Amino acid sequence: MKRTSRNIQARRTVFKLLVIAFAVFYITHVSSCARTMQGPIGGPKDTIPPVVVSMKPAQGSTNFPIEKGRIVITFNEYVQVKEPTKFIVLSPPLKKNPEFKMKGKSLVFKFPLPLDSNTTYCLDWGGAVSDNNEGNKIGPYAFAFSTGNSIDSMLLSGRVYDNEKLTPMEGVTVMLYENPRDSSVFLDQPSAIARSDKWGYFCIRNIKDTEYAIYAVKDESGNHLYDPGYEMIGFPRFHRIRPTAVIRDSMPQLAFVADKDTVADLSRPSDVNLFLFKEKPTQQFIKEYKRFSDRGCYIKFNAPNVRIDSFSIRGVPRARILREINPTHDSLNFWINIQRKLPDTLFLGIKYRKTDTTGRLVSTVENLKLIAPKKKSDDSSDGNGNDNLNGYNGNNGNYGNNRNNRNGNNNRNEKKKKKEADEKKPTRTQMTLTADPNTVEQDGWILEFKDPLIKFNTDSIFFTSKTPRGVVSKVKFKVSRDRWNIKKFIIRPEEALKVGNEYEMTINRNIFKDINGLPNDSLYNKITLPTDDKLSSMVLEVKGVTARYKIELVNERMDKVYRTYYVTSECSLNFPYITAGRYRLRISEDKNNNGMLDPGSVLKRQQPEAVKLFLLEDGKDSFYIPERTDLSQTLDISKLFELQ
Repeated sequence: MKRTSRNIQARRTVFKLLVIAFAVFYITHVSSCARTMQGPIGGPKDTIPPVVVSMKPAQGSTNFPIEKGRIVITFNEYVQVKEPTKFIVLSPPLKKNPEFKMKGKSLVFKFPLPLDSNTTYCLDWGGAVSDNNEGNKIGPYAFAFSTGNSIDSMLLSGRVYDNEKLTPMEGVTVMLYENPRDSSVFLDQPSAIARSDKWGYFCIRNIKDTEYAIYAVKDESGNHLYDPGYEMIGFPRFHRIRPTAVIRDSMPQLAFVADKDTVADLSRPSDVNLFLFKEKPTQQFIKEYKRFSDRGCYIKFNAPNVRIDSFSIRGVPRARILREINPTHDSLNFWINIQRKLPDTLFLGIKYRKTDTTGRLVSTVENLKLIAPKKKSDDSSDGNGNDNLNGYNGNNGNYGNNRNNRNGNNNRNEKKKKKEADEKKPTRTQMTLTADPNTVEQDGWILEFKDPLIKFNTDSIFFTSKTPRGVVSKVKFKVSRDRWNIKKFIIRPEEALKVGNEYEMTINRNIFKDINGLPNDSLYNKITLPTDDKLSSMVLEVKGVTARYKIELVNERMDKVYRTYYVTSECSLNFPYITAGRYRLRISEDKNNNGMLDPGSVLKRQQPEAVKLFLLEDGKDSFYIPERTDLSQTLDISKLFELQ
């Protein structure tokens, strides 16, 4: 019995030791796994993109299968594919995009449709592939192959810009047509394509040594066709272009350029520049209409320069309708100048020139219903979101009592809602008074209202100036209404503003009344023209002016405008209050004096009105203005636009 007891005790001891050993092993193993899942702690960040270790078939292969062919690209690490529709491009394109899947460290491409025979293809996929951990992109990478016995080896590069802003455009599809017709860009799949990068740069590779028609399209629909009316397009002044470069290793056209590496981008050769614009729609009809407030409505037309023969609202005298047309004459805003409550539905009759089925403009009458916007509150609700329609109480079934209670509650709720609605009703018209000290000499003081005015009295606007010595004097001024916005007014002094003076403008209460019968509250504005001795200025001598041009001083990125002038003859332009930095001068044509940049026409091969950048003697289009500098430049517009 003693031996048996000793054996049991020994077994218990061994069991306890095994439990402790297992616990230590488990904790150590889980901790190790957790560290493995978290990745190594410390060390330098991985900045190296994946590396291609093999391609099957090899780059530049010929006699690629027309059907059921596949491409396998293997990397030195696991990778991921992001935004494939944006970065994976097959040239020439198929009606269905290439299909892909990940298989281990390999990226496998298949083609859902048969390829064309005796055709060179280029599959550009590099921008979509990055490593799993840090997202390092592999950069430009393309796989070229041919379904015939030989492979095309020419290359064409260029840049695409927004024609109005001259800013580079990313994601634009550039398309080549080998045997074009006038309607090719509308109806035919292109012979080759490429997409522009963030710099607006594109490179179409592995194409034939022949002439092409070239178009750049912001292909919103992704069908490799130009859809007029809402897509932008650009094409060169010449009708055909022929590639001159043969693909070889280490070409700058094929190099990867980081997002901020301007020097590397400018080192890439460009065969053609394409400027995108949006064509004017040609089909005229009413596109949209709406009553956006009790007294305000709008009608949008599909094409510009609409011709309206008659316009009336049932029960409203014509003299009581305030109308505002936009600069392109394709949108009409109007307000009803009647103080009484208007009906929930207004009936509008409009007679205008509409495009018929033959493409001709014919006189057409349309009757529109303009329904007032819905109120936010709902009378069928008890105020807490519960509908009280039958007065039935499910707890006690007392219908009659609940009906009486409901009526009493409804009356109280209605009074409460009416009181809240009355409290929320605006008692003053909404307006703003703004002035930018840097541009007030040109732009003036801007007074803008939410709704049109029916009463406007400028006698109660007080405008004064105060010298650095404290001398205050009245400023005579003129008020003009904006040409295209009946709710906007510009206030300008009759005499030149003086640097260092303090200018104050006070607008008293109740001197304006808007179309809703609401008077204005008081407004106050005070500015001082800049006096910082670090500021610089520039005088631009303009010559060679044969038409109307818009001249803008913009920052280097061209996303901010500092000052704008319109010129019709030779003159001197002053650009004051300039802080140190890099700038550009942007010059736009306005030959028909309509204040807009007119677009071109694809079928007519007509270019849009052009925009150019002022060029220095060294050919650069940006310049640096240091502190405390009075700069002088000469711009010959006729010479600048001869270069187009």
